[in-house]
Amino acid sequence: MEIAEWSRRYRCPRCGTVGASDSRRVPRSNPNVQHLGWIGAKEGQVCNRYQASIQKLGLSEEIFGFEPWSETSLEIFPDRLAPVVRMEDGIPTWRAMRWGMPPFKDTAHPITNIRNLTSPWWQRWLSPPNRCLVPFERFAEYTADPGPKKDVWFRVTDDRPAAFAGIWTGWEGTRGPKSAPVTGHHDLFGFLTTEPNDLVGGVHPKAMPVILIGQQAMREWLTAPMTAVSDFARPVPDEEMEIIEGVV
Repeated sequence: MEIAEWSRRYRCPRCGTVGASDSRRVPRSNPNVQHLGWIGAKEGQVCNRYQASIQKLGLSEEIFGFEPWSETSLEIFPDRLAPVVRMEDGIPTWRAMRWGMPPFKDTAHPITNIRNLTSPWWQRWLSPPNRCLVPFERFAEYTADPGPKKDVWFRVTDDRPAAFAGIWTGWEGTRGPKSAPVTGHHDLFGFLTTEPNDLVGGVHPKAMPVILIGQQAMREWLTAPMTAVSDFARPVPDEEMEIIEGVV
């Protein structure tokens, strides 16, 4: 689906934030519209737009082999396919998955960001078999200031390989754009969020993605025991990140 089409379908009619509500269910003329959210009312709206490149992940070439996306940089929105790495037979393996974990209720939207790690809903997918790496180059957060929302882009300093700490699951049903829905089996993913550091919190005070920097941190996330999950759910230091100027 083209970005313009996605924006028309999932731009909040109240504040203009892409991904905040579904215009198929909320009339744009309704002045009292509430944010339905791709990420669930209890999770809080966080990152719903990022750019990804498999090459940036920094893992050895044998993990991926030759793949169509390995030479490209993609802009990812909810319910789109994205490059993800998961463990298969002890080997980190590239897969295409759709962004948005199963919702709490059948009528709710897919959940892109996961915060409450004590919830039984998420506990079943936090063990190593259901963990994944979500490579990214940069991610956007919307400002919390009154008035028109502006997206601000963040990245890891020194162009180092980085990934979000993700989880995944298989799911049966219909997903994808309204213009081209896909029914059947889907591999779905989302990623953890935590309290923001000062850099991200100055733009988006509610939360930020859980970021893994470097190969060691990535491999530890894929293999660490359940008791260590909470150790990963913390913000990276301010000096590890920077704001990108001039990105539209």
